[in-house]
Amino acid sequence: MRNHFANERISVISCISVSPTRKRLGLFAMFFWDNIGQDEVVAFLHQVLRHLHGHVIALLDNNNTHRGAPLGDLCRTLPRLRREFFPSCAFDLNPDEAVWGLLKGKLANGQPDDLRDLEEQLQGELRLLEASQ
Repeated sequence: MRNHFANERISVISCISVSPTRKRLGLFAMFFWDNIGQDEVVAFLHQVLRHLHGHVIALLDNNNTHRGAPLGDLCRTLPRLRREFFPSCAFDLNPDEAVWGLLKGKLANGQPDDLRDLEEQLQGELRLLEASQ
């Protein structure tokens, strides 16, 4: 999302979880005040794994932040986590892209006062979206 604050940004990483037994969806997101790198992806997955039980398959896009040594080390350390990748340029296969499409549509005409305001709006819309299942 673009803003009118020079060199300031909010970066958000998110995922959708699907429970194979309860057939329930979950939506997880984590906000950062800078670019998301490999260490932030690992921190996010640690947080997600605290809420999910059993084996977890992380379906990731082909972004470089998903292919580095920190994530490989995490998978070796936590054998219940396995990574798989979407095909290159297959954005339409990634359901998380639809989440961001919905959020961008809802927030498109907004004009937050600052980044904190934008973060609050994003968090509110994410909560509404998660509750809507």
